[in-house]
Amino acid sequence: MAQESIPLVRTASGEYTDKAGLVKAVEGLRISACAAGIGLGYAKYYQVFALLVVLSLAGVTGLESLLLGDASAASKGWPTGSPYQKQSACNNLALAAGAILFAALRANQALAATVVVTLIFIFLSGVNHLLTTARAAGFKIHTFRFLGAVVLAAVAAPVVYMWGVL
Repeated sequence: MAQESIPLVRTASGEYTDKAGLVKAVEGLRISACAAGIGLGYAKYYQVFALLVVLSLAGVTGLESLLLGDASAASKGWPTGSPYQKQSACNNLALAAGAILFAALRANQALAATVVVTLIFIFLSGVNHLLTTARAAGFKIHTFRFLGAVVLAAVAAPVVYMWGVL
């Protein structure tokens, strides 16, 4: 199976670089940390679940959007350099900061609500990817993003329910 290549990305210094490996490593970190969080959630470590889910899905994504935004966008076949990309990164980082604050305050209802908002965002992002697939037939990454969002919602929602704080 041939791998899709990420086009060279122009850095702030004007050089071109291939950041495909770094984008994939960030994706692996995001998935691994989220999966670990869900596993810990099923073990009833709800605050750790919440932090790992939100920090992996919102925090890592926010940092990726700011630091590797063009390479990440290019890997999905999306335009690069959009101000909305940075705005979305700021929203994701705000969710992550909120989760840290709520965990420090032991505000479990707020922390659980932040998880729910993050999961809804990821699900809606998955729908966006699915709609992109409809416009760009055969673009597998968008289909996988949608399916991943559905699986994530299906496995994480029961943990939020079991937590019982909402």
